[in-house]
Amino acid sequence: MLMKNKILLSVLILTALSFVAWFGLKFSVEAYASLKADEIAFYANKTANTSDEKVKLITARISESFQHRDPSKVAALKFRSYVTNRRLPEFMRWEEGVVETIVNKGLCDNAARQLSYVLKQNGLESKQWNMMTLKGGHTALLVSMPDGREVLTDPLFGLAAVDESGNLISPEKALRRVNAGEKIENVFKAISEKSNHKFYKAYKDVSMATQGENLEIRTEVPDYKDELVMGKIDNNSRDVKTAGNKMGLGPYWHYVGHAYDPNWVRVLKANQSTEITFILTQKPDDTVLTSEPAPKIEGNKMIWDLDAGEEIKFYDRRAKLSLKRRNSYIDVDQVIFSKN
Repeated sequence: MLMKNKILLSVLILTALSFVAWFGLKFSVEAYASLKADEIAFYANKTANTSDEKVKLITARISESFQHRDPSKVAALKFRSYVTNRRLPEFMRWEEGVVETIVNKGLCDNAARQLSYVLKQNGLESKQWNMMTLKGGHTALLVSMPDGREVLTDPLFGLAAVDESGNLISPEKALRRVNAGEKIENVFKAISEKSNHKFYKAYKDVSMATQGENLEIRTEVPDYKDELVMGKIDNNSRDVKTAGNKMGLGPYWHYVGHAYDPNWVRVLKANQSTEITFILTQKPDDTVLTSEPAPKIEGNKMIWDLDAGEEIKFYDRRAKLSLKRRNSYIDVDQVIFSKN
């Protein structure tokens, strides 16, 4: 009995020490991040006369110092996903953007989190803004201004969406300006020495939404005579991805299930009567059956018969984790479009 009490006491002490260590580390890191945020915003707070100027200056400061890196190669960014996980109780969870503000490295979503954190420390709320074109995907920030406007600013590429007078505008207003024939460089103003417009060259075809909302990526089967094939049977999906890009379908058809953002809704429309066949690298199971309409299953093939004007919608969020594969997707080995 005495031994059991000692063991129980030891467990309680270790648990208490773990909590003390966790909250001590959390407090120290967040305090340091707050100091870094003050440093980043110092010049903007000192010189900006308007909220627009303040947002531009802070965005520019982050753009000029942020280092583009693969998050899997940065230990702190791998750690970030654990300490900010939504499954943690809120009182234990680290604030979003804290890690990025300290390490100042990563991809576009990391840069957006850093900017969001710095702006929040300075009284401005924001949301991650996701964009997709047939050329690829990107993340920037939708900032809520004091006058009620929501405006788009990009800390990775050093850009801000503006109107004719240079005032910050929403991504939707930016799209209207682009569709009206305005030059990309006039709509997305360079505010940093590292500014880059490459992604926004395809902005007229953008699909976009805030983080957590469905983002619909619409594509159409290209015109063909008898048959159109993406990729070869080689137990590899890379050539499907490459072929999709070349055909104007984008690099998103090399998997079924959920491989990237669960909020993606991938839409494939047929402009003529078409049989669409996805040949997978292994037999499909219920974990990757996310489409409307559902396909016919023949071995490792998924087959849809579409009339002209019909479409398939793949709801990536519906995919489930396969314990056998330890992921939520199956690679596509080849895609065939043929007359039905």
